Amino acid sequence: MEVSVSLFVLIFLLFLRLAFATICALLARRKDRYITGWFALGLFFGLIALIIIALLPKAERKRLPTYTNKYLAQTSLIAALYSTTTVILAPISYGPIQLRVSEALTILPYLTPAAIPGLF
Repeated sequence: MEVSVSLFVLIFLLFLRLAFATICALLARRKDRYITGWFALGLFFGLIALIIIALLPKAERKRLPTYTNKYLAQTSLIAALYSTTTVILAPISYGPIQLRVSEALTILPYLTPAAIPGLF
C-alpha cells in the first residue's frame, strides 16, 4: 500500500495548526486572556493569531460590579415582562406569519444596562 504525499502534507498541516493553537492558548493564559477563544483563533488563523496574541498587552483585571437591589429588580421585571409577553402572545408569535411584540423590548439595553441580562 502506497501512502500518497498529500496525506503526509495534510497530517503535517494538522499538527502545525494544533501547534499554533496550543501556543496561542499558552500565551493567552500568560496574558490573562480568554484561553479557549485564542485556541480556536490559533487553530483557524494560525500564524496571524499567534502574532496578534504575542503583540497584545497583558489584560487588566476588572473588578466585578456590585449590583444594587434596584438594578436586580429592574432586571427581573424586564425578564418577566419579556417572557410573559412572549407566552401570552404565542398564537401570533409562532405561526406562518410571525408578529413578535416582545421583540420590541430589545431596544431597552440602549436605555438601561439592567435590560441586558433581563433580555439576553
